[in-house]
Amino acid sequence: MSQELGEQAWRESGLGAPTDIEELQRTITRLEQGNVELTEALEESQADLAAAREANRELARTLNQRGEQSGPGTPARSNTR
Repeated sequence: MSQELGEQAWRESGLGAPTDIEELQRTITRLEQGNVELTEALEESQADLAAAREANRELARTLNQRGEQSGPGTPARSNTR
C-alpha cells in the first residue's frame, strides 16, 4: 500500500512522466510504419544501385572491346576541334 501511495504521490506531483498508453501505442504504430517505409525505400535504392552498377559494367566492357578492336597502334579519337 505504501508503494501505491508513493507512486500516486509521484504522479500527482508532476515529477513522474505521465503514462499515456494510447499515445505510446500511436507512437509505436507511427514508428513501425515509418520503419516499413524506410525499409522499402532502402530496398528500392539498393535495386537502383545494382542496376546502375550493372549498366556501368556493360559500358566499361563495351568501351574495352572497342579499344581492343582498334588495336594498340590506332590513335584514340579526340573530341577537341
